[in-house]
Amino acid sequence: MSECDVPSQLLTSCKVYDNLAYISSVIKDVNGRTVLKIRGSDNSNSLNMLRAVRSVMPLAKANTVINSLDESMETQVIIPNKSDELHRAIEIAHNTIGSKLLKVISTSLFVFSFLLITNSIMNASKD
Repeated sequence: MSECDVPSQLLTSCKVYDNLAYISSVIKDVNGRTVLKIRGSDNSNSLNMLRAVRSVMPLAKANTVINSLDESMETQVIIPNKSDELHRAIEIAHNTIGSKLLKVISTSLFVFSFLLITNSIMNASKD
């Protein structure tokens, strides 16, 4: 997906939930990432907009923000660069239930092995 296609694809996915959605701003942050804000109609559900954005770009950071000029809700999407995508994918992978379970199992096996080796050394020194 090229960077030029991203705003239109995000807007298309948001229009599924709110036909009046539109892009209110596109800017670059200090790190060169594109920051996109999508505004829906007054009665749109911001959680649906977030789901739509995350379905298109699961590694993007998306949240709702309040526009301080008119107090309206907007969905803000920070479109990641390649290194951001890598870091976000690693972050997501570390927070899965399977990953946490593997950490517990590996730590338990390490402690068990350490105790077993310590016990065998203690028994060998008694002999």
